[in-house]
Amino acid sequence: MKIIFTLFCIFLLGLKASFGQKVSDEGLQIYWKKMQNIEGGKELSYSELMEIWNSPGYNYYSNQNAYQDTYNKYYNLVYLPNLQDSLQNRLKNNENASFSFYIIRYLNEAKQKKIELERFIQNLKASNIINKGNIQAFKYLPKISKSQNDNILIAFTLIQPDSQTFAEENLILIDLLSAYKLGNDFDKLLGHELHHLYVIKYFSKLKKVDKYPDLIYSIHKLSLEGIADLIDKDDILIKEGKSDDE
Repeated sequence: MKIIFTLFCIFLLGLKASFGQKVSDEGLQIYWKKMQNIEGGKELSYSELMEIWNSPGYNYYSNQNAYQDTYNKYYNLVYLPNLQDSLQNRLKNNENASFSFYIIRYLNEAKQKKIELERFIQNLKASNIINKGNIQAFKYLPKISKSQNDNILIAFTLIQPDSQTFAEENLILIDLLSAYKLGNDFDKLLGHELHHLYVIKYFSKLKKVDKYPDLIYSIHKLSLEGIADLIDKDDILIKEGKSDDE
């Protein structure tokens, strides 16, 4: 009986910690469905493409028409059966690391890993990943904070290998491909982004000033990244064979 009671208490604490916080792959489900239509030989209409860009996570880019048009063009290149030879030629011949090559290579990698990515996101949704992320974030936040009870949408997308936090919208965008590559360390990346959200929304006191905007921006980024990087990038200092970015 004591064991059952203890487990029940742990469950309630976990439920409280993730109150209002949600992992969403709704946009991804629409994305995969539309890409499947293209693989069937159908070029999507503008309204069909906008179903992707109006979905959770993707809708952050809904006002960036040039951005959308670029991706819409390459969806066809990556997925249309009669353009596969052209796709391979672009992947082989483009050596200048242009932005278009960057997008094409990224979208093609996601296509090749579709089954693994879908399995990964389903496992995440069934796990206690939000609690794990909060544990990582709250290592570096005031003990009295209760900000983890906010309504936060953690939306997964396949747009670019980067994660972003928008505290005003209670939104965290996570790149599924990058999360998949992290595997069991994904909770650290999530903790990094949750830390950003909590700090920006509750603790950052830096004010916008006209006289020294670059200085204020630099201090603000140091404040955010300098602490959050302790969550998921502390091993870089001792890592051998660092990449240029590292």
